[in-house]
Amino acid sequence: MHASSVRSMRKFFDKYSLPDMSVLDIGSQVIMDWGQGGCKIPKYKQITQKHLCRYYGLDVVKGSNVDIVVPNAYEWGNIKSNRYDIVISGQTFEHIQFFWLTFNEIIRITKPGGYICLIVPSIGYYHNIPIDCWRFQKDSMKALEAWADYSGNPAKLIDTYVDLTSEWGDCVGVFKKYDIRGSVCREA
Repeated sequence: MHASSVRSMRKFFDKYSLPDMSVLDIGSQVIMDWGQGGCKIPKYKQITQKHLCRYYGLDVVKGSNVDIVVPNAYEWGNIKSNRYDIVISGQTFEHIQFFWLTFNEIIRITKPGGYICLIVPSIGYYHNIPIDCWRFQKDSMKALEAWADYSGNPAKLIDTYVDLTSEWGDCVGVFKKYDIRGSVCREA
């Protein structure tokens, strides 16, 4: 996990989390040769623990730091709707062919009034683990907001920026799930 991604996730948790919130990390499998630096607790998990949140990792394969395995990236029938206060994903969406379908599932499992934080490279070298399909810009996050609304599963984009302090140029998007009446829930 590169430093700019960790910094952006810390910033997100400092602003939006409260103790005892449930957090689901999408694409949580730790691949040791990708910068964990031999730490025993993955960086995002460390951040959630410092904020006294309950952390769960999700991936499509079993592995280190994976608590929940889903059958594929687009349908998570083994997870109840409106289950998690916060859903995060860093350095995963560039590896998902149909990321907009994954985003629908993320919104579905996020509680009304809950938050979603996505961190996706805007630049950077090709890294096919197992595939590398996309780079995001701020307009990509706006497009996800429009897709969610179009799909009838709306979430409001409340913050987006590109952090150019690393070779990845992380694009960060923070969303808040609408409540069942279609209005944005109150701010934390």
